[in-house]
Amino acid sequence: MRPEDIDALLFDVGGTVFDWRTGTMPLVEDIVRARGGSLDAAAIARDWHRTGFAMMDEVRIADRPFCHMDELRRIAARKVNERHPGLDLTEADMERMNAAWHELPPFSDSVEALRRLRSRFKVVVMTVQRFGTILDASKQAGIVWDGILSCEFLGVYKPSLESYRRGAALVGAPRERCLMVGAHIGDARAGRLAGLKAAFIMRDTEYGPKDEIPKLPASGVDMNATSLADLADQLGC
Repeated sequence: MRPEDIDALLFDVGGTVFDWRTGTMPLVEDIVRARGGSLDAAAIARDWHRTGFAMMDEVRIADRPFCHMDELRRIAARKVNERHPGLDLTEADMERMNAAWHELPPFSDSVEALRRLRSRFKVVVMTVQRFGTILDASKQAGIVWDGILSCEFLGVYKPSLESYRRGAALVGAPRERCLMVGAHIGDARAGRLAGLKAAFIMRDTEYGPKDEIPKLPASGVDMNATSLADLADQLGC
C-alpha cells in the first residue's frame, strides 16, 4: 500500500491515541481501596471496564436499546456494585469514574505523530466513546483533529461493518482510500472487512494479564506499526 493511495485516516482512540488504562484504572482502584476490607481493587476495575464493553456488544446485536458509552459505564458500575458485596459505590463515585474518561492522557508519541499525519492526510476520530468525551480529552492534551466521528452519531457500534462504512461516507472519501488505524486487531480487521484499508498499532500497555498479545506483523491488515510515530514514518510524514 502506498501513502498516495490514502486520503483519510480514521482513528480508534481509546488505547491507540489515549492511554485509558493509566487514565482510569488507578482512580477506580483508589475508590475501591478506600472501602477497606479484602476487595480486589484491580480486579474490580477490570470488571467495570469489561462489563461496559460487554453491554456495548448487547447494543450492537440489538439486545439493548442504543445508548452512549457514558450511560453504559454508569449501568456497568451499578452491576459491578451488586456483584461485589462491600463495594458500596456512591453515585458520586460513579461520576468520578466516568469523568476520568474525559481526562485521558495521550501516549507520549500521540500529539506529535498526529500533527505530522495531519500535514498530509485528513485525520479523523472513529470511536465508540462519546463525542464530548474525546472532545474534552483532546482539548486537554492539545490534540487537533480534522473531525470526530462518534458511534453515538452513527447509531451503530464498532466492530459492526456498517459503522466503518458510515464513517467513511461521512469523511467523503472512498472506502478503499480510508485507513482504519487501531491498537485493537479486531477493530482494524473489521475496518478492512468493511472495505477500508487497515493499520494495526502495537501498544504493549494495552493488554491485561490474561490477554493474548498479537505478534508483529499481524495478519489481516495492510500496515503494521510499533507506534504512531512509526506509522507517520511509514506514511512519509
